[in-house]
Amino acid sequence: MFRFFRRPPAPALSPVLAATEALAPVSAVKVLIAQDVCHHCGGCVAVCPPDVIFLDAMHLTIDQDGCTACERCVKMCPVHALEMAAPKESRHARSV
Repeated sequence: MFRFFRRPPAPALSPVLAATEALAPVSAVKVLIAQDVCHHCGGCVAVCPPDVIFLDAMHLTIDQDGCTACERCVKMCPVHALEMAAPKESRHARSV
């Protein structure tokens, strides 16, 4: 069974918060996924402000170029399948 989630429209951000997120520094830290741990619930897709997490055919992918490293997806994951780390520091085997 496949679960596809359509994200509801994001609430309007305050001008200060919008400017802060737009100016977030780019770093080597990325969101790493443990595909074997992920339950594909779609919670991370729903909370991603830049809308760069995709759940398709039971496979989770993240557009790392668009990710702002806000960590909302990491905090939302009930099974801890996501983590913020530099690729060499990861406890998970690979990133996508």
